[in-house]
Formats: sequence, C-alpha cells, structure tokens
Amino acid sequence: RNLSEIGQRLDALQDCRDQQRMSLRQLSHQMPEVSNKLDQLWSQCQYYFPRVKEHDVHFSFFRTSFETHKQSMLDYADGLDQREHRASAGGGGGTGKH
Repeated sequence: RNLSEIGQRLDALQDCRDQQRMSLRQLSHQMPEVSNKLDQLWSQCQYYFPRVKEHDVHFSFFRTSFETHKQSMLDYADGLDQREHRASAGGGGGTGKH
C-alpha cells in the first residue's frame, strides 16, 4: 500500500513535469516570433518618435499663436465696450451743450 501511494505520487509528479516541458517547448517556439514583433515595434517607435515630437512643436506653436490672437481679440472687444460705454454715458447728456 505504501509503495502504491508513492507510485501514484510519482506518476502525478511525472505528469506535471511533462506538462511543464510541453509548455516550455511551446514558449521556446513562440519566443523568436515575439522577439521579431518586438523588434518591429521598436523600429516603428524609432521611426515615428521624431515625427510625434515635430507635431508637438507645431501644436505648441499653434496653441501659443491662438492664445495671442485670442488675447488680442479680447483686448479689442474690451476697448470697444469701453468706447461704447463712454459714448452712451456722454451722448445722452451732451445734447444741451450745442
């Protein structure tokens, strides 16, 4: 009985070991493919990174230009509002001077 239990345990360990070997064999066959894909992705990153940086510089320029123009328009609109306010405040009581 004791030898029978040991035999069963050894069989279970052997089965587990065989499954691990098959898994490792599958992984070893997949590794070159994964390595090639990683190399390809790295090459693409090297290719696109300078373009992304270039676009980032362009977007930064456009953003700064837009903000400058927006501020100019807001300043212009404020100037118009102030002129209209002065004209309406001074125009209503100025008719008696002439």
